Amino acid sequence: MSSPGNYVFMSYLGEAGVAAFSVGRCLFPLIFLISNAVAQASQPIISYNYGAGRADRVGQTVKVML
Repeated sequence: MSSPGNYVFMSYLGEAGVAAFSVGRCLFPLIFLISNAVAQASQPIISYNYGAGRADRVGQTVKVML
């Protein structure tokens, strides 16, 4: 059974729009999980170096993280 939202997308964007939205909707959790893992993994490195007064290493970590 199709959701009512699909009919709205069909009226505005056609079949290609519904397909693109479906792909984006399926990839979003994967992209979110990867970005969340990078942010959580870099947090201890950044906080340790910030506490040690090593602003240069904090900047390097942020550059690598991004």
